[in-house]
Order: sequence, then structure tokens, then C-alpha cells
Amino acid sequence: MQTTFAGRTEEAITWSEFLDVFNDTFFPILVQQVKREQFRTLQQGNSSVLEYQMRFMALSRYAPYVVSNNNMMVEYFIRGLRVELQDAIVPLMCKTVEEAAQRAATLERSIRTRQVGESGSGSFRLPHQSVGASKGKAPAGPSSSGFGKWGQKLKQAFKGKGRGWGGRQQFQ
Repeated sequence: MQTTFAGRTEEAITWSEFLDVFNDTFFPILVQQVKREQFRTLQQGNSSVLEYQMRFMALSRYAPYVVSNNNMMVEYFIRGLRVELQDAIVPLMCKTVEEAAQRAATLERSIRTRQVGESGSGSFRLPHQSVGASKGKAPAGPSSSGFGKWGQKLKQAFKGKGRGWGGRQQFQ
């Protein structure tokens, strides 16, 4: 007795053909479309690189035409990383998703360690500056521009130039 599938013998069908017929039969088109859209719009957000990688790999199987080769897979993976990780990973020319994920995870740990070390508690704080006013000028503390000490240095550098930010004339 010869086994047939979709009108063909088992020797004549490939795995991808089997999956296509199986998915069409048992996996509703609407669900497939939703999964493809989830993959297409997947972003790391607040999740760790590992969590993002696991979600990426799980959803990637629903969009095989999008990630038909390894380079496309890596490109889509990097595109979904947080921007600070993307900027550091792109120039490294990773060859696999695993390599990109490992480098991104290492960078992510480094960023977290540096942030914790700088703030002492893991949250961002402005550097402490004395707050005191002198002769009608703005307080010496963090400037109203939000740039603190650097904002003051920039203002000093442009003082007397007659132009403000963006090259617009300042009136006093």
C-alpha cells in the first residue's frame, strides 16, 4: 500500500510543500496573517535581548518569504532592537541572528552596568550643582534648557555672537 498526500506519493513531496498544505488545512489564514504582522512589527521595547530573540525566532517561521535567507533574518532582527543597540550592532556585520543577539546582549549588560554605576541606584539623576542666584542671572543649578553645566558652557561659547540657537537673531 502506497501512502499519498495531496494526491502525490510521499517520496514526491518536500517538507515545505507538506507544511504549506498542513498550514492551509489546519492553521486559519487569518491567524497566519496576524502572526506575520506581529513578526513584521516586532520591536524589542523593554524586553531583554534574549526575550526579544526568542519571540523573534518563534514569529519568524510565520514569515519565511520575508526572511528567506540568513542576511535578511539578521537585518530584521537588528531592525527590531532598541536604537542604542542597533547603532552599535549594525557596523559589526553579524552573520547570524545568534551572533547579533549575543553582541547585543553583551552591549545591553554593559549599558546597564554603566547606568547603575553612574547613578548608584540604577535610575538616572542629574549631577548635583549648587543652586544660588547672582545679580539678576539664572540660578547656577541645572539650566532651564535642561542641559545643566553643558548648557552654560554652550551659552558662554556663543555669548556676544548676536545669534541664538539655530542661527536666529536674539533680542534682549
